[in-house]
Amino acid sequence: MPTITAEISAAVITPSLILPWRTVQAAGNVFHDIQGASTPWVSLQATRSRAGELRIFFTTEAAAEAARVVLSAADTFTIAYAERTSLEFTFAVDGSVQVELDSETSDHWYVQFGYREVT
Repeated sequence: MPTITAEISAAVITPSLILPWRTVQAAGNVFHDIQGASTPWVSLQATRSRAGELRIFFTTEAAAEAARVVLSAADTFTIAYAERTSLEFTFAVDGSVQVELDSETSDHWYVQFGYREVT
């Protein structure tokens, strides 16, 4: 079972499931178009940290709302998920935190948020 732990407050979020997630790691390279040249010059830079969206699943409204409150705080978070070790990293929330009631069951809750990996 996955856990998300707030670094400052030590609050722990335990979603029932992490749903399909998306991550992107953008290159840091800067391309310079030179007038009259057929190819650009490039300044090589390290890649940026991972960023993307996470969507987590809860079976109760109270748990989803508690997760929203924790994730909305000024904090960084560490995610641990033994079944998916590629999901183990420290992040800060990027953008908004959304809570959604499952429209099919009206009994399950989703919390979705953008993230950016931090050290």
